[in-house]
Amino acid sequence: MNSSHGLTAASLLWLVSLSAFAGSVPPAKVATFKFPAGSENPSQIQVSPNGKLLIVQFGYGQEPQILDALTGKKLGQLQGYVRNTQLSIAFAADGTFGVTAEMDHYSSTGVDVWNLPKGDKRKNLDDDVCIHPFTCVCVSPDGKTLAFGPGLSQRFAGKEATLAVHLWDSGKGEELRQIPLTLPAEEPAANERIIRRTTVSQTGVSAITFSPNQKSLALALGGKIVLIELLTGKEQARIANLPAQLARDSQMTHPSVRQLAFSPDGKILAGLTSEDVIRLWDMSTGNELAPLVLAKREPTSKVSDPVIEHIIVGKVTTTSVSGGAAEGSLRTFFIAADSKTLHAYSLQGSITTWNLADARQAPNAGKKLGDAELTRLWQQLRTATSGPDLFEAVEGLASRPEQALALFQKHLKPTPFVEIRQLNDLLRDLEQGDFNQRKKAAAELRKHGELALIAMHSREDGRLDDTARKFMDKLAAQYPTLEQVQHYHALQILHKIGTPAAQQFLETLAKGAPEALLTREAKRLADELAREKTQPEAAATLEKLWTDLGSADASQAYVALRRLANQPMQAVPFLKEKIGPLLAGALDDGPEEVAKWIAFLDSADFPTREKAQAQLTKLGQAIEPILKQKLASIPTLEQKNRIDQIVLQFASQAFPTETLQLQRGLEVLEWAGQKDAISALHKECTNAGLKKTLGSMLERLK
Repeated sequence: MNSSHGLTAASLLWLVSLSAFAGSVPPAKVATFKFPAGSENPSQIQVSPNGKLLIVQFGYGQEPQILDALTGKKLGQLQGYVRNTQLSIAFAADGTFGVTAEMDHYSSTGVDVWNLPKGDKRKNLDDDVCIHPFTCVCVSPDGKTLAFGPGLSQRFAGKEATLAVHLWDSGKGEELRQIPLTLPAEEPAANERIIRRTTVSQTGVSAITFSPNQKSLALALGGKIVLIELLTGKEQARIANLPAQLARDSQMTHPSVRQLAFSPDGKILAGLTSEDVIRLWDMSTGNELAPLVLAKREPTSKVSDPVIEHIIVGKVTTTSVSGGAAEGSLRTFFIAADSKTLHAYSLQGSITTWNLADARQAPNAGKKLGDAELTRLWQQLRTATSGPDLFEAVEGLASRPEQALALFQKHLKPTPFVEIRQLNDLLRDLEQGDFNQRKKAAAELRKHGELALIAMHSREDGRLDDTARKFMDKLAAQYPTLEQVQHYHALQILHKIGTPAAQQFLETLAKGAPEALLTREAKRLADELAREKTQPEAAATLEKLWTDLGSADASQAYVALRRLANQPMQAVPFLKEKIGPLLAGALDDGPEEVAKWIAFLDSADFPTREKAQAQLTKLGQAIEPILKQKLASIPTLEQKNRIDQIVLQFASQAFPTETLQLQRGLEVLEWAGQKDAISALHKECTNAGLKKTLGSMLERLK
């Protein structure tokens, strides 16, 4: 094997490139990767979280191969897997096993666990009875839990669509719980007579990942990146709202998210999108950092060696093993254990490395553009046919709010009003007039474009004669026009800019003809900005933030968690004082202790059974997965009846405030990196379950 990954590297020539556009982070290094000889181009590739293994699907009907990610050496294959379905692949953090789920938005899903790196099947988990379609899967950092992102099952077609994340035991395959998802409010198409929108229920969850501390799940759903608190199953935060895109085929979509992953220190969430861009979010502030982009590359000249790399001044050309340019088609990435670098693989055989520190200090963000470059980006909003090209135009303009606003004010005007009576008269002339009247009516209707189409659809009888129908069908085929596509994307940029001036301009555009695409989309985005507007955060006291940590509203608690973690000098002494008594008085909810009380539910002594039920009820909803596991293992009738009563009681009561404050308060200390404070609490703690939790926190902070 002549080529190597580049992470070990002495033999590889590292390449440095410049950013394709301001405000983004170019690669620090680019290298090629040689797939096994005789392999066709892969259709799918997934790298393990530790960067040591790859699972590569070279074609449907072939066994996916397991490769050494550092050398490209084949280590094994998923033995016996030859079904013609695309897989969602996930790894245990230590790389000892992998999980595959057949990706399907509509039908049931097969789930298998594989020993790695050999690839022999450890277990089939679904037993061919899983009725829910899964679109993605991830493994918890401790390897004990699987989380599946849902699709929409055909068997629920025609019924109200409901989506829920499914959590399974990775060893037994038993379902631990479901977390119902609150679907993002479905944005109405700006003009549904012209535009078709891909809905959340059609796409399901496209990517999912656990946070390093296993307190949260991040998932991509309908253009949104959402954070879910595992303790309560509630939404903590909307991390991002990816801008919608409009295509000439009348399809309105959001960029799809191919993969989500946290940095090992939990400070950054990374998302690889269909734009061939890796977006980054700072978890301590919620702000989006500079995105990671591929360098612009020159067409590759003929070369004899398939692993030749070229340097062109300021640009990079990388030749892939197939002999073609290796740009684009990023499919998977991992973040190094020290959280300093991110490494991404493409289907063409390139491995690209970025320094994450650069994302916090993109040097060219906001640098003023010349008129020629502004014009190029404006035209690119109109003509972009690929995700990366559109991303470049959107981000290039959004990072220069003043220039973008001036540009849009020059080109965008409110859609003029047209009397419906005037349009109806023209439609009547199109049907009933002589040849000259028809020609004149047709010319006028073309000027009014989409409004004429709306008027036709609004007619009570909805009918036209054959000639008029043919004319209107031909007119409808022209929409949305390239100009509408361009203006639509400009509106998304104004929303992304979000300044008072941008909002005011959206409100101006929203005053045009009410049925026009531009008007309706401008109004929707202006209203969304108005809803997002919040008063500057008041200076909250530590006591107020502590109260908020115990809130049943997970999003309110998450804001408090962030604010406390960002002021450690004041918050840490305060939290130690608050957490100490709660830690001392907390009931032990460790698995061994819970198992003991579950056994007592079947005691021959009635008072013992009553005491056990009361104790389990006090432990609260956090132990519900353990109780449901017991139900799945066929308990005695007495145990079943009492566990059913406990679970029913959990459903009707809120989490105890003290439980929420304790768990979230400990999370603040970990976020703030307070190893000494956590170590002191660990020494004092006598609760076996919480002592284990504190020990895990210390391990992560090493």
